[in-house]
Amino acid sequence: MFRSLTTAHRGALVGLFILLCVTATLLPAQVTSGTILGTVKDSTGALIKDAQVTVSSTSIGVTRTTQSGSDGTFIVPNLPPATYSIQVDYQGFKKLATDGVVLSAADKLNVVLKYP
Repeated sequence: MFRSLTTAHRGALVGLFILLCVTATLLPAQVTSGTILGTVKDSTGALIKDAQVTVSSTSIGVTRTTQSGSDGTFIVPNLPPATYSIQVDYQGFKKLATDGVVLSAADKLNVVLKYP
């Protein structure tokens, strides 16, 4: 096949091939998950460290648990899109719950969970 092509045609085919290869590597990957992050605070607004934070979606059967850090923040990455409930458990406090948190793909939802 290449024997019947002129040098110019071969160069054009090689250039097209290189262009296709470069373009394919520049295409962004499809994002299929999101992140819920936030802060846990007491009724005065003080940050709460070491609180257990549970993020769950019964509709898709996903539950993830983490702890708030020394600065009261938490992060739960790589969650599939769904509607989530967030529950905070901390010794000496009642359970704190937030329902109906809608997460879409590529979202980074920042929530503040504050005890009343």
